[in-house]
Amino acid sequence: MLVTEDDVARYLSDALEHQDADIRRGSVDRIAETRYRSRPAVVDALDLIARTDASEAVRCAAIRALGESHDGKAVTTMLAVLDEGSGTGPAASASGQVRWEAIEVLRRRAVGGADAEDLGDEVGETALRLLGSDPSRDVRVSAAGLLGYHPTRAAVRGLIDALRQRDFGVAHEAQQALHRLTGRSFDHDVARWENWLASTADPFRGPSDDGAS
Repeated sequence: MLVTEDDVARYLSDALEHQDADIRRGSVDRIAETRYRSRPAVVDALDLIARTDASEAVRCAAIRALGESHDGKAVTTMLAVLDEGSGTGPAASASGQVRWEAIEVLRRRAVGGADAEDLGDEVGETALRLLGSDPSRDVRVSAAGLLGYHPTRAAVRGLIDALRQRDFGVAHEAQQALHRLTGRSFDHDVARWENWLASTADPFRGPSDDGAS
């Protein structure tokens, strides 16, 4: 079925204004499937929905749609959702599921090739905060994965600290991220990681550069 601009305008109207959350969510999903999802007006509408809709399901749908849009503004929206007030404007308090969808958009961008400079320092700072204190283990796991693409000493320190977390999934993802950043394999041995970092001027050289492992 060919989707026209008039169709998208109707979907946007329903996504923003319909009283039924299921219809709002369905409209967002339809928009995400169209070639219009990266239009500035559509991105702006999805940003508003992702930050403020009363329904968790609708917010998650808008976040995923923004992730598919590949628009640079999506990073700002995700930060607004995760910080509940930063970025493009105020954001409603976000559930664990909403926060996870937002951090996953950022993680997938990093995996897809966006480097730390493209994502911005605030992304790394937000991931560090979430890794250290978010109540959702799924959010912490994704935050650890995202930090594996941020080659900063702060990221390395935060990931080493995360090895102490009791949740094995978080600790394992932190160890994997450390290996990705540094090329080292000290498993979950916090003391070895800490000693190595303290004695290493450039933790991102890789073991092949200095013979360490």
